Amino acid sequence: MSEVNEELESDLEEQSNGKAIVFRNPAYNSALIGIGYQNLGSKGSKHFAVYNYDLMIEELIREENMTHEQAIDFISYNTLGVGGDNFPIILYPSIYKTKEN
Repeated sequence: MSEVNEELESDLEEQSNGKAIVFRNPAYNSALIGIGYQNLGSKGSKHFAVYNYDLMIEELIREENMTHEQAIDFISYNTLGVGGDNFPIILYPSIYKTKEN
């Protein structure tokens, strides 16, 4: 794990009082890109781990020798299918990329 991700995890642990979920699959380490914040009004606030979906796929392909489709299926079933309170935010950047002319 990189120093940046170790620092992110440490900050997340502190800001969320240890409640935020961080994926433990080593292939997702470089996909951890930040900390999300949600204001819950009178109920306070929450901090979440934020992961880049495209990087999750890339790392599973590289680290676990999966195909693109296998990586998507793995994430859908073994990661996104879990859910729950304090579950990480998954950012889908490829959906918003524009084609260059």
